[in-house]
Amino acid sequence: MIGEELRRSAGSCVDRRGAAVIGEELRPGLRRWTAWHWLADARALVPGDAILGAGGGGLTLCPASWVGGEDKLAKLRETLRPLLDLPIQIVLVSHGEPVLRGGARALGRALA
Repeated sequence: MIGEELRRSAGSCVDRRGAAVIGEELRPGLRRWTAWHWLADARALVPGDAILGAGGGGLTLCPASWVGGEDKLAKLRETLRPLLDLPIQIVLVSHGEPVLRGGARALGRALA
């Protein structure tokens, strides 16, 4: 499972770079391999592949084809709504530009 591989890799990264591994893993996604991390101290969300950077400080959901169609995308949208309860400032996406301020607002617009 990819999540396990990432956890194993984190230890070697800490050893090589002196980095710190922090955060709480969240799993509201539809796929087992989608990892979500909340970095509370930085108020940063790392959302996996379901949320993409849309440029200009915006976010968008991934294409429906990535999750298996429009019905599943609608379900994903509803599943992600509880993330809006977090005091998100930063969203570090894996595709596109990150959101470096106003992350909760950007996420709210993406889920509207």
